[in-house]
Amino acid sequence: MLSPVAVKTDMQRRHISKRLIEYGFERARELGFRAVIVEGDPRNYRARGFETSADHGIVAGPSIHLPHVSCLMVRELVPGALEHIRGQVDYSMYEALRQG
Repeated sequence: MLSPVAVKTDMQRRHISKRLIEYGFERARELGFRAVIVEGDPRNYRARGFETSADHGIVAGPSIHLPHVSCLMVRELVPGALEHIRGQVDYSMYEALRQG
């Protein structure tokens, strides 16, 4: 499930994105998700509890081109959720959703 989060430039610095992200964590837990993965600038996500996914054995697949390995991050929503998860992130299933 991909859920982009963005706040208009003139509305930034009001903690809106923080509240949206925290709400997203809450809903994800309610829906049974145990962890969240994001791509982006680590400086924007570390404060929300994200860690470099490669530190957990989760790496970008060959079709994902990141500026740096630290740009793929994970956050456990349930303690220990990533304990037995390893592998490559692959978004190819989302290609079927593209309109041609």
